[in-house]
Amino acid sequence: MIKMRKNDVFCLPCYVCYKGISNSALVVTGFKSWNLKHKLNKHVGEKPNGHHKKCVKACEDLMKKKQSIEFSYAKYSLKEAIDYLVRLKASLEAVKYLVRGGLTFKTHNEGENSIYKDHFLEFVEALRRNNEKIDAAITSGEGNCKMTSPVIQKELANACAVETIKKIVGEIGDGHYKC
Repeated sequence: MIKMRKNDVFCLPCYVCYKGISNSALVVTGFKSWNLKHKLNKHVGEKPNGHHKKCVKACEDLMKKKQSIEFSYAKYSLKEAIDYLVRLKASLEAVKYLVRGGLTFKTHNEGENSIYKDHFLEFVEALRRNNEKIDAAITSGEGNCKMTSPVIQKELANACAVETIKKIVGEIGDGHYKC
């Protein structure tokens, strides 16, 4: 909690978006030296990528409704959100299967229309053949929203690794690990 006196001045954008970069009185304790007004201009600076201007930009972005998380969720219909979750779960099942089996995700020929697809796409294709809901959800997805790109596969595999490590560490607890 900052104690503010009557004549202290703070830079609101820098105060709101403070990341420990600046030790300026305008952010930390308040500006009190009214006989040194030129220091206010020094704080603002002339550099286009200065700390103050970055904070002003961050505050402007914070105030834009179209960039809010609520807005990004609100623009999707319930069906689109459900389809996204179905695609995500199908891709996650494929990743879990491949990780458990120690199988590679990719082969040399990994095109979507090739006869021999990579292991990940083969597994997702098998899920599609056996479940109409998954097939409809993946068909309705576009581009990376199909949740089958190599980048997404890697992120899902990393998420599985993190969860596995958390579970192992949780089971070991304060005990000693012995081989």
